[in-house]
This record gives sequence, structure tokens and C-alpha cells, in this order.
Amino acid sequence: MNQEHPKETKSNHKNNALGDVTLQNSQPQRAISDEENSAEYAERVIALKKEQSFSGPVPHPSHAEHYESILEGSFDRMLSMAERELNHQQTLDKFSLEASIQDSKSGRLYGLIALVALIIAAVITGLYDHEILAGAFLTTGALGTISTLVMGRRQKNN
Repeated sequence: MNQEHPKETKSNHKNNALGDVTLQNSQPQRAISDEENSAEYAERVIALKKEQSFSGPVPHPSHAEHYESILEGSFDRMLSMAERELNHQQTLDKFSLEASIQDSKSGRLYGLIALVALIIAAVITGLYDHEILAGAFLTTGALGTISTLVMGRRQKNN
């Protein structure tokens, strides 16, 4: 009793970033007995997919021979290019760090100069009987100093 059944086409419609894609799977559909199903299952080959990923400025070391076969010395050129790029990045990082340190030192110096100027202004105005103005100068200097110290500690903790 071997009956042929017409082919049925399964269609999976998927939408991806490049547009619509329709996948079709044409397989004859027939009833499979339990015996055939278990025999088919026993004969199935299980395939394992091995996937590797490699990230870096140069290709994977196992590909070095292929590059050398195309152009002799190409892998060495890639290594020297990666070394130059690394040296360049380290130089930029060093300059950035030095500039940040210099900026911090300058900010502290200018803050100290402003604080001393406010204290001198408070003393001078206090000597000329302007106590309210002298208090305003001292309050401004004190609040600025305290807020800088508190904010500096918060930034270090984060």
C-alpha cells in the first residue's frame, strides 16, 4: 500500500532588516508509523556546530599562513600596524591624563586666589565699617569652599 501524496509546500515568512524573506521547504507529507519514526530517529546524525569568534586589531593567528600565502610579509605588516596604533592610543591617553591633571591644578590655584581675594575684600570692607558687606564676602568664600570640598568628595566616591 504505497500511496503517493501531492507535495505540500511549507512557507515561512520572515521580516528582517534587509526586507521580506520567504523560505520554502518542499517535502512530501505522508503518514509515518511509530516503527518507522523510531528507526528514522535512530539513524539520524546529530550535527554539532562549532563557532569561534575572534576580535582584535589583527586576524586570528590560525589565518596567518593564508595571509602570508597571498602576500609575503603581510602578517608582519599587520602586526606592525597594530603596534603603531597601540602606541598612538597610549600617547593620546597620556596627553589626556596630563591635561586633566593640569586642569585640576589650575582650578585649585584659581579657586585659592578667588578665596584669598574674598577674604581680603571682607577685611578691607570690615575696616571701613561695612560689616554686612564683609559678612557677605566671607559667606560667599566659605560657601564656595565648602561646596567644592563636598562635591569633590562625592565625585571621588562615585
